Amino acid sequence: MREFLEGLIATHKAKFFLEEAECLGNPLRDGVRGSPLNCGKALEAVHPVIRTNPITGWKSVFVNKGFTKHINRVTKDKSDLLLPYLFNLITQNHDAQVRFKWRKNDLAIWDNRSTWHCTIYNYEAARAGDRVCSLGEALFLDSSSSSRKEALNIDGNIVGAGVATITYSGSGSPTCVITPQFWGATEPIGGTHGAITYSLIGWKGTNLDGYIYILGSLSSQTTGSNYSNVFAARVAPGSIGTLSDYQYLSGSAYTPTRLTYPVYNGYAPAAVMQQVQAGSIVYNNYYNLYIYLSPGPALSGQILASTSQVPSDPWSNTVVLYQGNTILYAPIAQGYFDTSGRTLTFDMSIFNPIYLQTVKVTFK
Repeated sequence: MREFLEGLIATHKAKFFLEEAECLGNPLRDGVRGSPLNCGKALEAVHPVIRTNPITGWKSVFVNKGFTKHINRVTKDKSDLLLPYLFNLITQNHDAQVRFKWRKNDLAIWDNRSTWHCTIYNYEAARAGDRVCSLGEALFLDSSSSSRKEALNIDGNIVGAGVATITYSGSGSPTCVITPQFWGATEPIGGTHGAITYSLIGWKGTNLDGYIYILGSLSSQTTGSNYSNVFAARVAPGSIGTLSDYQYLSGSAYTPTRLTYPVYNGYAPAAVMQQVQAGSIVYNNYYNLYIYLSPGPALSGQILASTSQVPSDPWSNTVVLYQGNTILYAPIAQGYFDTSGRTLTFDMSIFNPIYLQTVKVTFK
């Protein structure tokens, strides 16, 4: 697919600029606009579908739903299939997006060669600002250039994890402190399968110990980690940024000794869940149980649920909570929508096309 896309070019048109200029009574200049290649009233150009950024040297997709009209040198049917796929890859992939909330005197700078921008019309009052565009070079593709992932040796998998502490005082912007990497590729990574505070979720028993309980599996660099056994750890809320204060479940007791795969420092800790993907944990007041959400097997289109009385207890066998018809992953439980627990709302990512969907399940 990559080689195929790198051999394609596409036609871009911006006729709407002329229509807008005419509507406003402000005719567009048809002389040279910065570059000799940018002149006339046609506002039409042919660009490579994959281009190389001359500064970073990285390749990226260069199509835009507002400008790209068709892919050249292929049939209309192929163009009509390819363009929506590429548009969705950019616009509906929340992993490749950043949201910027404008405030007075804010300044935003982005590289138009590798980044698109789009206004979200979620406001009513008039807004005004100044925009400046610099002169760019003619687009090109260097076939020997690499992608960002290749250049930075990123394989898209988790190779380690740390902790980010976000503090919000109630006004202004929150502050964020990021710790160095805690867990590496040879030990269970805390938090990949969720975390929850034992004393703040309405638990009706007597074991309100105040710890934050963390569920994690092996790094993606370890064999079998995608559907991996899940291990438990805990830490006091005031010590989440101190690695030496974490305790790890080994059998029925917690120990400060970290778990190192495959020998686990000479002992075999008990997994609290087995062969599950990364998901999220929430306490449910309707059942008085913790619920863990995770994706089902690949291509199953399922979101699974397991339950437990305490975060570190062995969890129940999974049941199908939601059945879809495409690849689903990363279900995030949102327990605050209904504190009674009669309904459970969760977000999940959907592949093909890539977007985020929210689901509400009602328990009988």
